[in-house]
Amino acid sequence: MDSGSRDRTRELVRIRDNHTCQCCGKKWEKGMRRFDVHHLDHNKEGKHHALPISYDRENMDKLITYCHKCHLSLDHIIEKFKIVNNRGEEFRERNDEIRKKYLTGMVLRELAEEYSVTYQRIQQIVRKKEL
Repeated sequence: MDSGSRDRTRELVRIRDNHTCQCCGKKWEKGMRRFDVHHLDHNKEGKHHALPISYDRENMDKLITYCHKCHLSLDHIIEKFKIVNNRGEEFRERNDEIRKKYLTGMVLRELAEEYSVTYQRIQQIVRKKEL
């Protein structure tokens, strides 16, 4: 990993935070999805802001470690997903695909990993509607 890379900076934040969610206290364990690193100033987050890599490196005090569940529970993240969810047809198609794979025997954890969503979200998707 390049010492000046964004990934390296995010890993340094996780190390600083002892690989622990700063919201719920959950501890990261090997084999789990890496915890998210979040900008405390949410106006600076997201790829669309195109901040130089040096911004994160020079402002690590403005970054915090969250587990994926807590990160997705933040109000402004929920609002962002509401906007994204307006692309509802794409999500309905994806969710139908997930349900079909589940019904053909795919394991929930494998589905969560394949679709990069939490295990709890996969459970909600497969139980929401019977095919």
